[in-house]
Amino acid sequence: MTYLLGDKNPSKRPEVRAKIGEASRERWSDPNFRKKMSQLLSIDHADVSGERNPNYGKQRPPEVCEKIRAKLKGQISPFRGIRRPTCGMPGERNPMYGRRNEKHPCYGKPRSEETRKKVRITLTGRYGGENNPNWRGGTSFEPYCQKFNNEFKERVREFWGRKCFLCGCQENGEKLHVHHVNYNKNTCCDSSPPLFIVLCRSCHARTNNQRDIWEPYLTEQILLATDGECYFPKVIACP
Repeated sequence: MTYLLGDKNPSKRPEVRAKIGEASRERWSDPNFRKKMSQLLSIDHADVSGERNPNYGKQRPPEVCEKIRAKLKGQISPFRGIRRPTCGMPGERNPMYGRRNEKHPCYGKPRSEETRKKVRITLTGRYGGENNPNWRGGTSFEPYCQKFNNEFKERVREFWGRKCFLCGCQENGEKLHVHHVNYNKNTCCDSSPPLFIVLCRSCHARTNNQRDIWEPYLTEQILLATDGECYFPKVIACP
């Protein structure tokens, strides 16, 4: 079978495309044709999987594959860096729940204390302290502002409806984390703008990377959504 590409393909010509469009409109004007197509489109994909799929075993011609590679070369995928949130699929709802690689030689064997100690020493030397790419000079050991207490965190959680600001998962069992948008632990005690959001554990870990991107993005979202408000005042009791 010969495949014609570009201008050599007659279906790309305006006059041919006009004829194809006219024929397509005539077919779709037939009620029997629309009913047949409706039945075909309503078939579950699982019913035409594998060998039952009409395209099963067919391969694209080499010239078509080369054209696709040339077109996609150098392009960045729109899904790059985007992770599917898993906080909405905990436990048995997670598709990976209960899966284990039983063929692995270490399957079902707990690590010995000696092995655990070696792993800790290796990871501490490789990623500990200043060797960690997220090292900020030890700021994680600094204390939080005294006003940033449990009562204040509850007011922030209630303000955002106890839903993760990024993925939207509902608080369930574990309390959502209250995130400092400007990464300043003294917020509320100094003159910095008090901007806070609530995040699940997974999304909170994501915001620790690329802080120069997350801070302006979250600040803009809060200003657009609530005009800078992000927690209930103390005089308002939480529901």
